[in-house]
Amino acid sequence: MTGKKYINTAFVLMLALLCWIMTRFYLLPGQNGSGSLFATVLTDVLLFGLAVSMTVCTLIRVSARLRKPSGNSFNAAGWGSVVFHTGMVVILFGFAVSSLFGMRGSVMIPEGVAIKFPAEMENLEKGPLHVFEEYTVGLKKLELVRDDNIVGQVRSDLDFFTGTFPNRRVMEINRPVKFMGYYWRSMNWGYSVRLQVKKQGKLVLDDFLNIATHRDGVYYDRFSIPDLGEWEVRFYPDISPGGRPVQNAVFPVKPATGIKISGQQDGKNSTETIIRQGQSKKVGKFEVKFVEHRFWEKFDVSSDPGEIFIYLGSILAVAGLFVRVFFRNG
Repeated sequence: MTGKKYINTAFVLMLALLCWIMTRFYLLPGQNGSGSLFATVLTDVLLFGLAVSMTVCTLIRVSARLRKPSGNSFNAAGWGSVVFHTGMVVILFGFAVSSLFGMRGSVMIPEGVAIKFPAEMENLEKGPLHVFEEYTVGLKKLELVRDDNIVGQVRSDLDFFTGTFPNRRVMEINRPVKFMGYYWRSMNWGYSVRLQVKKQGKLVLDDFLNIATHRDGVYYDRFSIPDLGEWEVRFYPDISPGGRPVQNAVFPVKPATGIKISGQQDGKNSTETIIRQGQSKKVGKFEVKFVEHRFWEKFDVSSDPGEIFIYLGSILAVAGLFVRVFFRNG
């Protein structure tokens, strides 16, 4: 097979790989089970095939350069092309390493709570050769940094435990932390409310409810609580002296919760009852107390052992392309 045919083969494989990556990771993300295993294997095969093809192309170019008579002038553009293709091979090798040995998942941790990694991870996907490093991680504190009337930064104190004493790391948005080879990145955050619910004087619920953060700036979620019906719980960071929620409030000043209950035994749905933090009110047939609030944070966790090869390959590819473009007449 000629060098030109090898190049055409590499081009076709590259297009196939790009189409597959777009479908697998963007159009159909987060798929698990046998289909996910098949997708991983197929991706690895495509990466391997493309890497082999690009390697052959690079070797052909190097061989052609070395066979030229020594009296000929140095062809910088030709060697730039070789460096560019070498960089592409290294990049593909890095992707293959990450696919085989890497992992990615997510987990939500309430403030003041610790979870076991990786046992309590959500949406976990890992390469077939990945071996986990187990430890415990807790969200010690989440702080909203004020910038005028908006949140300028979200700062989190994370404690990583491999023994008795914690290893403290401080995370900010766009500033992930790395521990034992795993990157922890902040994805989202929100509020939790602790409710104590009594029915006929008997305590039937005492728990934190994690409230979703919506794009319209409203914090609410729906919960199906056994024997208590369907609850819609809202969190208001600030409430006016007249008892009305302050619009677009983010920083907790005088927090309150709003509660609606549907599916009660009398068949009636309650209207929203607003309860200030520390107070109790009657909601339907229940006595509800809003005890306290705290934050929760959702993290993206990943291990990418092939990233060093991807960085190195990118440097080589850019350098080779630079030489190829600026010395094309050499």
